[in-house]
Amino acid sequence: MSEEILKRITNFATRKELEGHLVTELLADIAQPGLLLLPVGATYEEVIYSKLNEELYAKDDLIHPKLFVSHLDEIILETSELEEEEKNSSLIKKPTLFSEILKNSLPNLIDKLGERFYSINTDHPEDFERFIHQRGGARVIYLGLGADPSTAHIAFIGEDYINREISTVELAELSSSKLGVKQAVTIGTDVFNTPSLTKIVITIIGEEKTEAFKAAMENPDTGLGYLLSNHLENLHIFCDHLFAQGLKKLGTMP
Repeated sequence: MSEEILKRITNFATRKELEGHLVTELLADIAQPGLLLLPVGATYEEVIYSKLNEELYAKDDLIHPKLFVSHLDEIILETSELEEEEKNSSLIKKPTLFSEILKNSLPNLIDKLGERFYSINTDHPEDFERFIHQRGGARVIYLGLGADPSTAHIAFIGEDYINREISTVELAELSSSKLGVKQAVTIGTDVFNTPSLTKIVITIIGEEKTEAFKAAMENPDTGLGYLLSNHLENLHIFCDHLFAQGLKKLGTMP
């Protein structure tokens, strides 16, 4: 199976080339109808969404009138803890909802969509499931890869267990400390099993992700491992040269 997985990887010579390609892919997907599920995280927030937002400023007519957009997961804020933090220090960085990150990163898309953008309500995850079903399932899903080899999570699938349905999951220590929360609502594997899904894009940047990828190749009970084992035909794995170099060092990539 390793050879088949490696065939799905496109290695870009520079991070700039990779980012440019992803913006082109996203623009093409935004110009088509259906449901598009987007990730958050440094890989997309730092550059890709900024470039995409700039492109859409001049091309807002590119957004298809029957395009719907949502995100993959949402952190659960604990009000009591936030209030305590505010009392103790105004300097503590507080968690930011993923929906707010998308709205701030992509105003030229989200504002244009209006009600066609769905913000996950963690109090009612069943509403998110209903939104997806009403669209006939997702057409394209963009994902990142978590760096923790013990979970190799995509969205938060694999952080707690491989959830079939949209679920509330307990975050592993690495994610919890990084995000400042303990739980999140995440999509489940059912979202990958609909006929409407034509493409799953996984973006991997940096050598630090190689151990997680290797773990996913070996363990189908990790988040990415599930996709590699069950949905390889729809996967497009885009990576930078640093990640590819890391795989070579591990003896995973020729």
